[in-house]
Amino acid sequence: MKLRTIFLAVIAGISLQHSLAQSSSITNRQVLKSNDISFEDILFWVGEGSNKSIFIVNWCSPEIAFAWGYRFSEDSVLVSKIIEDIAAADSRIVFTDGGGFITNITYKDSVYNLGLSGDFWMYNVNEGAATGVGSQYIHNEDIVEFGDESCGISDTNWVYVWDIVITPVSKPNKVISNDISFEDILFWVGEGSNQSIFIVNWCSPEIAFAWGYRFSEDSVLVSKIIEDIAAADSRIVFTDGGGYITNITYKDSIYDLGLSGDFWMYNVNEGWATGIGLQYIHNEDIVEFGDESCGISDTNWIYVWDIVITPVSKPNDVAVQNVKFDNMHIAIYPNPTSQNINLNIQNVKEDVRVDIVDINGKILYSEKIAVDNQQIQSISLEKFSKGLYFIRFQGSSFNKTEKIIIY
Repeated sequence: MKLRTIFLAVIAGISLQHSLAQSSSITNRQVLKSNDISFEDILFWVGEGSNKSIFIVNWCSPEIAFAWGYRFSEDSVLVSKIIEDIAAADSRIVFTDGGGFITNITYKDSVYNLGLSGDFWMYNVNEGAATGVGSQYIHNEDIVEFGDESCGISDTNWVYVWDIVITPVSKPNKVISNDISFEDILFWVGEGSNQSIFIVNWCSPEIAFAWGYRFSEDSVLVSKIIEDIAAADSRIVFTDGGGYITNITYKDSIYDLGLSGDFWMYNVNEGWATGIGLQYIHNEDIVEFGDESCGISDTNWIYVWDIVITPVSKPNDVAVQNVKFDNMHIAIYPNPTSQNINLNIQNVKEDVRVDIVDINGKILYSEKIAVDNQQIQSISLEKFSKGLYFIRFQGSSFNKTEKIIIY
């Protein structure tokens, strides 16, 4: 009887060791299947240190997966800490903590509005088992992968994996559809070696203008930028409601712009900003105000806009050789759009060819429009796939191209 007991104990020990070895081999597996991604692929890193990890989220409707890089100096870091730091650095992603586990992960930018479509979220570490986010430690080169269970693949131990192709996210302060650079700026206010871009978005019509601002100090208040631009350019007027802006108007020979929604919002580098009398701006920051009625906001009330930005000219600039081109005005709205796009072509007396071109240069739509000073034209985009396109206007003395987004 004693020998039988020892024999069973030995067999049980071998079985347990084999089971643990299998579990360990799953936990330490660092090669993804169809959704392979490497550390060299990562575009946006959060944190500092010599150790690194990849953080992935898989959504199911539509099926899309995004990846962030995370750096840390300690030997290990909790998953909850990674989540907190990524959410703090990237306002596009929001995590809902259900007390040790995640109940929702949302992602919202100018193109996507993602959330849970199944019943719950699951996650793995190196495609193996993981504990609660407040107790699971991550080590150098580990891969953390969350996902909506409704499009995941699970084994009998409830370990979920996903086969969605992974896209590394870009930095959140990289503007997508309304990109503008310091080289684009035509009208600069102030002096100094530091520089910033100041943008205002109006909604009726949808148009955005940009000014450049130079300063010699390490930082400058937003309220100071506003005061200096208004003093240098009589076309724009700001109404200060005591630490926040209640209206921004712009008026010249073509435009008479003001608030069409309920209030103005603003961001710094497409992230959170405080009151204009408290918010400091540093070299190469981008300050963007906008009417909330055509903005896109996240759960933290951070607004961004997808209106194509036009650098304003100097208030007294007259370019005689380009009068016809410079006087021409084309309003494109709504943009982004899901069904129709409207064109309001003004100050032109000739035939204007309108082409819609995809990112590969293929012309998908072409029409010649007879314009006698002003013409409003609506184009149906229902048969177009979602994505970025270019709309081109050509006349005898102009050739102008703008971006449009179909969602």
